Amino acid sequence: APFLFNSLFDQVTHTALSGFEGDVQVNYKIDGKLFRRSGCKLPLKMTITELRFADDLMATCHSYSLLQDFINRFTKAAETWGLAISTTKSKVMIQQNGFPLSASPTNS
Repeated sequence: APFLFNSLFDQVTHTALSGFEGDVQVNYKIDGKLFRRSGCKLPLKMTITELRFADDLMATCHSYSLLQDFINRFTKAAETWGLAISTTKSKVMIQQNGFPLSASPTNS
């Protein structure tokens, strides 16, 4: 059952994020110890749009408008596959300067 769910969840996520431009950049450096292939050039920057664990999904966005776009896309894709997002289990966490500020959006 986990394999079947993960296959479906992957398809929903792929459908939802097709054309989605995330804005969270991760920079990294390869020192040559991990990949020893000569002439192998790997990107040093990538965009992270979501993180997944089991049946959980975490969207990574820098703005409420981008987060709302992500939610709208994911909701539409989930409905296409007969799934629904549980709003009672969903949380929003705001993080600035590396420290969490709140577990829900503020109206400031």
